[in-house]
Amino acid sequence: VAEKIATKSALALRFDRAIKAARTIRQNAPRALALARVAEALARYDRSEQATEVFVETAQVAAAVKEESVRHVVAGDLVDRLIALGRFRDARMATYLYGDDESRMKALGAIAENQARRGGPNQAVAWINAEIAPEHRSVLIKRVQDGAVQAIQSNLATGGELIR
Repeated sequence: VAEKIATKSALALRFDRAIKAARTIRQNAPRALALARVAEALARYDRSEQATEVFVETAQVAAAVKEESVRHVVAGDLVDRLIALGRFRDARMATYLYGDDESRMKALGAIAENQARRGGPNQAVAWINAEIAPEHRSVLIKRVQDGAVQAIQSNLATGGELIR
């Protein structure tokens, strides 16, 4: 019931009520998922500072999920929402919720590709070089290249011209 109240309140732009309802959910995973939905709504309605606070709370609640497979699902939901909002730095931080390096690297690849697709290939390469161990960089750089190519193809398909 609280999950529905949180979601419907967020959609109705009643953010304080949505946050209160989400916080009443007892189990960590459903609470984290509800908080993530509220935070996303806050971000989409130009309440970035409050969204950041709720995303931080979401990550803390998600970290408390004991069962690794459930935490993995919650982490994926959070990372996907952050990518969709273009909050790539926050998405990178959320990847630490994954319990294994393979899942974390897959998520980082999605972040790198999406950042490049949205016009930020140089920023993606910069964080890869600064934050990622040398032995893992090439895989992520390939994802940046894929995202950049997709951006160019999309631009050409919609009538844009290639910048030379």
